[in-house]
Amino acid sequence: MQTQFRNVPSIDGKSYLPLFRLAASWYGEKLMGKRLANNIHVKIEFVEGLEDEGTGGDCIWEDDNIRPREFTIQIDKSNDLPYMLTTLAHEMVHVKQFAKGELRDIMRAHSLCKWQGAEYNTEKLEYWDYPWEIEAHGREKGLYIRFCVYAGLTEATSDEKQTGA
Repeated sequence: MQTQFRNVPSIDGKSYLPLFRLAASWYGEKLMGKRLANNIHVKIEFVEGLEDEGTGGDCIWEDDNIRPREFTIQIDKSNDLPYMLTTLAHEMVHVKQFAKGELRDIMRAHSLCKWQGAEYNTEKLEYWDYPWEIEAHGREKGLYIRFCVYAGLTEATSDEKQTGA
């Protein structure tokens, strides 16, 4: 997977670029497999103010609404590292959904999406009832925990064990 990063946060002078690069690649391969992941380009931007809009991140396709291959993910950098890594996992689930054709924006109307062949009007559903969000929220924590084990981030995985998550 090709990745570009902008404004990656550093904490105590330590850049987290290598960690986020590894996480994006690992999430991509776990969700899409190597073959599809190798054909995906993701620009990941760390920004401020998304929390003010009620979200920790977002994902948009940049090239085509039918099985796109180019995406931009924005992550609110005012959060802590575990939250940002979990948000990246969540947004990578959306990359997978778009890239595999599971989720499509319907161009004729901003509020219409197609999920696994069925049309959904997002103005008539609550956010938590969108099927693509149910999948993304359902997978984000498991992906994050498995990545922490893979990357040897013992503090993050021990925090999860202590909370019983």
